[in-house]
Amino acid sequence: MNRRLGVAVLAALIAPVSAAKAQAPAPDAKAHPGQVLTPESGPPRRPVEGAPAAGVLGADQAPAFRQRALQDHRSNAHVDRELAVGGRLPPAGITYLPIPPEFGVPPRYRYAVVNGQPVIVDPTTREIVQIVR
Repeated sequence: MNRRLGVAVLAALIAPVSAAKAQAPAPDAKAHPGQVLTPESGPPRRPVEGAPAAGVLGADQAPAFRQRALQDHRSNAHVDRELAVGGRLPPAGITYLPIPPEFGVPPRYRYAVVNGQPVIVDPTTREIVQIVR
């Protein structure tokens, strides 16, 4: 009986440690500036809004791009939800335009003006990569 009790106590002590390890972010997970990793987040897929990353605008380029996009855009689409990095745009009703080459963004990305905001999008997935504020 004492042996069963000892095993039960030992199991109770080890279980929370194992659970905490299982919920910890992956060792290779790195937070981008302003992002907090949670056990559920794992390695981040995208940066937080406005943060520079490979293939998107840096903070120093954002004001010039925003001004140009708002002057040159051909259409302003409206969606009934708040825009968020990582969110997807609807499959119809959005005009994707090439990003001018002087901004140095890889040609796979496009931009659109949605709800009055320029957004950089991966047009193959319709995923918002950056909201240019």
